[in-house]
Amino acid sequence: SNAVYVADTKYKITADGYARDADYYQILAYTRALNVPAGMLIYCQRDGNAPPRAITVGTHRTRLDTWALTLSGTPADIEHRLKDLANQVVELADLRPQASAPRTTL
Repeated sequence: SNAVYVADTKYKITADGYARDADYYQILAYTRALNVPAGMLIYCQRDGNAPPRAITVGTHRTRLDTWALTLSGTPADIEHRLKDLANQVVELADLRPQASAPRTTL
C-alpha cells in the first residue's frame, strides 16, 4: 500500500501549539521523501495541553499538523488520549477539511 500520511514524535511542544522550526523542517522532509501531502508532529508532554495547530508550507501546499499527547494519569486516561490521536490521524489522512485547527500559511 502507498503511504498517505507521516508522523514523528518529539518531546515538548511550544505553549501556543506550534512546533519548533527544526521539527517542521524534519517532518517536511519526511512528507517529501514519502510523497504525501501532510504530516504530523506528535509531542509527548508530561503536563500542559497545547492546542493542535496546522500550517501549510511551500509550493506543494504541504499541511503540517501538531498534536500534544499528555502522558500523565491512569492507563485508561492515556488510552483514551491515544484513541483521540488515532481518530485525528485517520481523519487527517483522509484529507477532510479541519475546521477546528487554525491554519497559518508560510
